[in-house]
Amino acid sequence: MTNQAGYRRYLNSKYAPCGTEMFELYPAISPAGIKAAVDHIITDALFLYGVHGIAQAEQSKGQQTYLYRFSRGSRDKNRASLRAWHGAEVPYVFGLADATLTPAHLDTRDKEIAEQMMDGWTNSARTGNPNSASLPRWPTATLRDENYMDFGDTTAVYRLTKKRTFAVFNRVFTVQAGTVGH
Repeated sequence: MTNQAGYRRYLNSKYAPCGTEMFELYPAISPAGIKAAVDHIITDALFLYGVHGIAQAEQSKGQQTYLYRFSRGSRDKNRASLRAWHGAEVPYVFGLADATLTPAHLDTRDKEIAEQMMDGWTNSARTGNPNSASLPRWPTATLRDENYMDFGDTTAVYRLTKKRTFAVFNRVFTVQAGTVGH
């Protein structure tokens, strides 16, 4: 897809019957913008949408749910274009104990994030609540207020604002599930 018309055709074919709505949610014109939009769609569809569904199911059973997002990009120039990829947070949870990370690519902020994540994950395993002295207050995610902790250049709480996106994905995946094998 190198132009907007090709991108719209792609959205109409892959996300029927919601191609137009997908373009409204993920608009793009240039080849670079189209690539970024498709990356964003894939991230939202494969990761965020699924996690959101699991969190909602747990919340509806009365379970306390804590959501997080890891947005810290790599300082390694060979990985910088990847930003924060799936699984990039794992070394932080284990105190940056990863052979692929070198001290030259880590700074004080990386060490702070590792401490925060280790504290949060340890507290969560011990008590069911990740809150610790090293973190800002991490509120539970509820069906109404879908809060999440973001571990990035700063550590802060945000509210998930994807209700419309998830509603569109619900329609797309419901339609597509009904047509599998036909």
